[in-house]
Amino acid sequence: MTKLAIGIFCAVLGLSPAAAQSPVVESAFTSSFAPDILGISGLTTAREARPIYDKHFAGRQLIENFEGQAKLYETAPPYVSYLLYSTPEGPTGSERLNSSYSSAETGNRLLFLTRVVSFREGKQPDVLATAKALIDKYGPPTLVGNSGLEWFFRGHQVVKGPTQHTHQSIAKAMQGSPEIDDVIKLDVGSCRQGLGDVTEAGTSLGAQYRASKKATCDGMLSVGLFTSSQSGLLLQLSARLVDFKRIASVTEIDIKIQKNAEEERRKALPRAPGPKL
Repeated sequence: MTKLAIGIFCAVLGLSPAAAQSPVVESAFTSSFAPDILGISGLTTAREARPIYDKHFAGRQLIENFEGQAKLYETAPPYVSYLLYSTPEGPTGSERLNSSYSSAETGNRLLFLTRVVSFREGKQPDVLATAKALIDKYGPPTLVGNSGLEWFFRGHQVVKGPTQHTHQSIAKAMQGSPEIDDVIKLDVGSCRQGLGDVTEAGTSLGAQYRASKKATCDGMLSVGLFTSSQSGLLLQLSARLVDFKRIASVTEIDIKIQKNAEEERRKALPRAPGPKL
C-alpha cells in the first residue's frame, strides 16, 4: 500500500494522527466477561475457532467451507481473516456460521460472529424454552421483544434494561416489542444499526470501522427468534455477536502498522545515481 493510498484510507475513515498511533488493542470483553456462541467469544482467535467449527459440523454435509486469508501489508505473513461454514437443508434444517478476525499483528481475535439455524417442521424447538435457556446462559437481556433478545455491553458489563427479565416475565415481554422510549433512554439505537452494518460489511474493515465508531456501546449480542405462526415453535434462530470496541481499535493500529511498513519499504529501495547534466 502506497503512502498516498494510506493517506486516502485514513481520510476516508476520519482518523486523526493521534488515533492512528494507538498501540493498545481495546475490547468490549475481558477474560472474566466474554459471552460466547458455541464456545467462540470476543477473545477467541481464528486458530482456536477453526477446530470448534470442525467439531460442530463434523459428519455433516457442507455447501460452504471457506477460510479467508489476508495480509496487513505486502511482506507480512498471511492470517485467517474469515471463516464460513454452512449446511444445505437437511432432515432437521440448515445452519450457517461465519466470523471475522483481526490481523495477526493485533492478535487475530474475533471481530464479529453470526450463526443462523433454520428448523424443519417437526424438528422445531419451543420459542419460550429457547428464550429461557438464553437467559440461563447470558443473564437478563437489556431488551426483549417479539423478535428476540438483545444484550448491549458497556464497560465490560451488560447494560441493564428497564426490566430485569426472568423466566416468569419473558413470555409477556416477547409478545410485544421494546418501547422506543427505552431504546432512546438507553442510547442503544446506534448499536442496533451498527450490528447490522458490521455484519453486512463482511470483510470490509473500513465499513466495519465506520459502523463501530458510530455505535454508542462497546459490543452487542443479539439473538433473533422467529416463528412462522402462532404455534410457539421456532422457525429460525439468528445469533450475532460483535465487538465494536475491538474493530475500532485494531483498525487504527493496523493503519499505523501499514504506514510504518510502507516507510520502511521505501527506505530499503535502491538509490540510483543522479542524472548527468
